[in-house]
Amino acid sequence: MGFLFRTPSDKSILEMRRLAAFARIRRGEPLAAIARSLGVSRQAVHQWAQSVRERGAASLRRKPMGRPPKLSRKQMTHLWRLLAKTPTYYGFPEQGWSPMRVSKLIYQQFGVRYDLYYIRPLLARFGWRRWSKKI
Repeated sequence: MGFLFRTPSDKSILEMRRLAAFARIRRGEPLAAIARSLGVSRQAVHQWAQSVRERGAASLRRKPMGRPPKLSRKQMTHLWRLLAKTPTYYGFPEQGWSPMRVSKLIYQQFGVRYDLYYIRPLLARFGWRRWSKKI
């Protein structure tokens, strides 16, 4: 038996469906009619309505998946500026940036530890493909 995996677009569709149900609930349509037309159970529509009453319409929005980032956007921007300088500027013996050096710099500057496994994807977000790249 296989598992059902949803794609990000599926999640968008599900969110739109919940928000459409909420708009119809506000207009006073019966929950059973909303459920039938959206192809969901009456209980699901009831749960959405209850969620809105208790936590507001934002409760129907998608929740972010996965662990929150260790560095804020502001810190990431600052990291980009730091990496614009050569490693020797920060006391490293050679010119090129390596994942190990970037990891050490992040810890020195922000007090955050990154495993080397995650440094490459982090640098890829900056458009780096070669780790000794100089900006």
